Amino acid sequence: QDFVPETALIYSGIRKINQNGQYLGLKNPEKKGSIYFDLLRNNWIGSTSTALVRATALAHVGGFDTTLRSRQDLDLWLRLAKEFKIDFVNEPLVIYRIHTDRISSNVDSRIQGYKTILSKYFPDIKLHPTIHGEYLYQIGFFYRRKGELSTACEFFKKSLVLKLSAKTLYYYTETRLQMLRDRIK
Repeated sequence: QDFVPETALIYSGIRKINQNGQYLGLKNPEKKGSIYFDLLRNNWIGSTSTALVRATALAHVGGFDTTLRSRQDLDLWLRLAKEFKIDFVNEPLVIYRIHTDRISSNVDSRIQGYKTILSKYFPDIKLHPTIHGEYLYQIGFFYRRKGELSTACEFFKKSLVLKLSAKTLYYYTETRLQMLRDRIK
């Protein structure tokens, strides 16, 4: 496969396994080229295990943002994709073990990560209401998991204004019902 010289990152597919080694599925790479806005919508690259980054490109964008408690990988991919092309090897070269002690399992870290990405990339995110709505939904979802139902509802409501979605409407309604049930007890 020939790679374009201005390519900064090449990633591969992954085989997912659980903590017991049981096969969970395959994630094939899908997006390449100028994928900045695709990455704002979804982390198509995934974890750092799948990526090979050109050293000069990594230095150019300043490496990882060490102030982030989660979403560090997505932040780096976004900064690279904003200035360079992205490519992939169309086969799973990584086995990715999903376990409960990951950074991404920490709810507070997830909330902080989503809020930071939303803030850092807001000028571009606000151009796409569906992307903006999805970030607000994700933040609401993690507040709900944390048990902060009122805050979760606020984020779900803001999300629904930007992006009417059945899943957001469902979680907003379920969360409001849970708040009512809690008041009755």
